[in-house]
Amino acid sequence: MTHMRWIVGTLLLPIGALVMGGCYYDFGDDGDRADTPPSTRGDYGGTPSTNAVRWSGRADTFRGDLGQVEGFDGAQATISGSDYGTSSSSVRIDAENTADRWWAMTQLSVTGSLHHPSLVPGAHMVFNSRSRTSTRTTTGAPALHVSALGCSGPRLNQFSYDRSADEVVVDVSAGPTEDTRRLTFDATFAGPSGQQHVTGSFVFDTQ
Repeated sequence: MTHMRWIVGTLLLPIGALVMGGCYYDFGDDGDRADTPPSTRGDYGGTPSTNAVRWSGRADTFRGDLGQVEGFDGAQATISGSDYGTSSSSVRIDAENTADRWWAMTQLSVTGSLHHPSLVPGAHMVFNSRSRTSTRTTTGAPALHVSALGCSGPRLNQFSYDRSADEVVVDVSAGPTEDTRRLTFDATFAGPSGQQHVTGSFVFDTQ
């Protein structure tokens, strides 16, 4: 049975905090709204190019503590991704329990994309504000960097917590088929009462 505890507290942040948060987008007449999934927009809220390759499915695992949503286990978490060639990839994982009134989301932004030559089975990497150039290759590929955004609240896209991860640890293993890989991540966030972790894993196509 899924164990989850929703901490009773303020459900909506002051409007000033919402404007500053990464989960909130409002760009006037261009159609972007707070309830538009980040994976359907560019890094700064604009609509991404139409040549992006999009994919969706189920995450292997997605669990942890995120803001006031503690001990969640997204056994049926959905995943949506966008690949922009070899320049970048975006992966969003959502888990929601409408009966218990909680939702949690983590979005990974991968500079260098999921097709980066460093993402091979056995790879173990730690990303933070000091590690952006640590995985640069000699083959001309851009430096690999993975960051994470975490949001949670009482229901899908209605968030009371919105923060970028302080650190993201990534491990890569072989996928179920030759042309796939499995990425496992552990994202560290600053929570209301101290450090929090969200872990997850998913399979992606290397082609």
